[in-house]
Amino acid sequence: MKYSHVLIPKSFLKGFSKKSGDGKVVEVLNLSNNTISTEKIKTLGTAENYFSGDAELYLNKNIEQPIGVISRLLKGFEKNILTEIALTKKDNETIIRFLYYCLLRRRETVKIVNENSIASQIIGTIPPEALFNLAELTTEANIFSGMIANILINRSGYGFVIPQNCYYQMVKIEGGEAIYTYILPVNPNAAFIIEREENHKKAKYAVVENKSKVETLNMLALKAEQSGDNGFIVSKSIDELIPLQNYLSK
Repeated sequence: MKYSHVLIPKSFLKGFSKKSGDGKVVEVLNLSNNTISTEKIKTLGTAENYFSGDAELYLNKNIEQPIGVISRLLKGFEKNILTEIALTKKDNETIIRFLYYCLLRRRETVKIVNENSIASQIIGTIPPEALFNLAELTTEANIFSGMIANILINRSGYGFVIPQNCYYQMVKIEGGEAIYTYILPVNPNAAFIIEREENHKKAKYAVVENKSKVETLNMLALKAEQSGDNGFIVSKSIDELIPLQNYLSK
């Protein structure tokens, strides 16, 4: 019996975890019933036989391990272990690739493909991992193509949360056009911010020190998850989840 982390990888859950007598755990706001619980990162968000063994190995080697290396460097900088950090072109490609795979792993994406593709009408239900072949053919044309990643350090004392789908978006309208910026938290105090190249700031990293701004970002994470798979929000502390729970209770 094999269980797969369907959307948020175990490596990302680890960034928001704390030790317990029963292994590493996180605090979770379940959107379906608006309850907060403590869950093991080993089992949270898993499903039996969702991916094949080959797909698991592929994701681990080509998608999750590479971004994990960058995330650990980011953690070192955030904790002042490293004094300098800058994302390389290869790092940017790794982050964009991870975002694209997050999009393809969404249950909603799989559902849309199966409901609307000619292939599914011919051969039947298309398994989630079949979309990874599509990714290899369309990586340069995906919706994140041409975007640039930057580093966002949180020094507000109030932690980032992360949605089940890992990333969320901010949008503003300029000249009648919707301009999207994506946020990919890696731990309560650090995130990647991905924006269009023309909006990219040349600084090596940005800093947020205002609690209210972090609260706004966390609310965006909640709304993004609601509009997607409507699964759960993860935090290291329940303090960041309670305002989101109160919002859902209205």
